[in-house]
Amino acid sequence: MIKNWIFIACSLFFVNLIQAQEKTDYIYKDRRIINSWSTEVLPKRVLDFRVGHRFGDISGSSGGWQTFYGLENSTDVLIGFDYGLTDKITIGVSRAKGAGPLGQLVNGQLLWQIASRGTDRPASLGLMGMATMSTMAKSTNPSALSYFPKFEHRFIYYGELVAAKRMARWLSGSLGLNYVHRNYVGLNGETDLFAVTVGGRIQLSRSISLIAEATYPISVNLSKDDNYYFPLGFGLEWETGGGHIFQINLINSKGMIETDYIPYSTSNWEDGGIRMGFTISRKFKT
Repeated sequence: MIKNWIFIACSLFFVNLIQAQEKTDYIYKDRRIINSWSTEVLPKRVLDFRVGHRFGDISGSSGGWQTFYGLENSTDVLIGFDYGLTDKITIGVSRAKGAGPLGQLVNGQLLWQIASRGTDRPASLGLMGMATMSTMAKSTNPSALSYFPKFEHRFIYYGELVAAKRMARWLSGSLGLNYVHRNYVGLNGETDLFAVTVGGRIQLSRSISLIAEATYPISVNLSKDDNYYFPLGFGLEWETGGGHIFQINLINSKGMIETDYIPYSTSNWEDGGIRMGFTISRKFKT
């Protein structure tokens, strides 16, 4: 029953954005909120270089003073490039260390801003697609996800339909429907996973904003798994000028890529399984 209401609410939110006009104002300053995607795209022929990092647990058994509250550990590292193919389509490639059972991830993605309208309180609708390949060494253990019986088992695919709106000059929100397909899941895993992402942004000043996001699974196995904790994060975003955006955040998910953190989020805020992270983005005109 709850899942039906979630899908009805999402459908109504998306339908409200179908009639589109040219958007001349931003909803989010960046294409990613924390981990998840917004509907923002790069202008044509603009290149974005991005570096992201997630540290270790702040507290708990693997945190505290012994690891300088997680700053001496690293759970994920990402380096990537995005490029504005057109004013509505952004393509990109990245490499991530990976925090789940599959690591050494190469990712290719495309974000298409399907529709946009308004200038004072703009709204937009975007479609995101991603393919991830694990390049880690093949395991000799048949029960491991990295056993890779076939080459195609190295691949995980991700898609999202995301809608965003600026409700006021200081407040933006977004809602996304997520789909993850894993080519290889072992004996008891789900091949297809579904989730809902909610994001928000509060502008504190011309250059500084608070951001937040949560991704909640609506797939049966994940929602019933006692070892799974849905990703929840909060951050501070600072637009420093000259094409730079710096973000610092607190989040429980160890990974930064949807094909990694949506299926494999096992850290709990209540147990100290939160970590500090940062992202640096720099844009260049080509």
